[in-house]
Amino acid sequence: MIKKADKMDKITHFYENYIENSYKEVFIEIEDDYIKNKDTIIDNIQNTINKTCEEIYELQQNEEKAPIKYIFISFLRTQILRNSSNYRVDFYDDRIFLDEDECHCYFDMDFIFKPLFKKMDEIEKKKDNPTYMRQVTSIDVEDFKLYESLKYNLLAKEILKENIDTIFECEGFELLKKDDELVVVFGEYKDNFEIMKKFVLSKSTVEE
Repeated sequence: MIKKADKMDKITHFYENYIENSYKEVFIEIEDDYIKNKDTIIDNIQNTINKTCEEIYELQQNEEKAPIKYIFISFLRTQILRNSSNYRVDFYDDRIFLDEDECHCYFDMDFIFKPLFKKMDEIEKKKDNPTYMRQVTSIDVEDFKLYESLKYNLLAKEILKENIDTIFECEGFELLKKDDELVVVFGEYKDNFEIMKKFVLSKSTVEE
């Protein structure tokens, strides 16, 4: 019978030995990749946002979608478990989650998360080491992956925040019918969020 204390000791040792500081070196590589490919990375996100805004504008022309008040950019843990780095973007009117006219899209941040997925696939095999046999499981490795992904998500947040004006500097967003104050927030899907950007839009003047 495996004692709980022994199992926790093995899990802690496994994490400290294989995972704890592995992100530090990887982050240097990610940042180098970002610098080299920044224009392409941001253009891809902008193109996704632009296309979705154009589709929403078509709905608004048919009075099927109210002016947009909130844009939620969401980190998805379920995607991480599938080795996918899709972020979800939801466009809401002033009812937020009560807005029944669902409009959303996804963009990929694989250049950030691909090294994590590769690392965790390698670590999955290490649990079969006789030192950890039967005490470190695939569920434990999944938990490690989710825990480590939060560090990578912070990096994604900083990159998005740095480029948020450029991302929404597109024709589709300009066309979009928007509330006088539009708020872009970032966080986990329908969970804790923080404000990333406020767009304060001047009201149009009526010509006499």
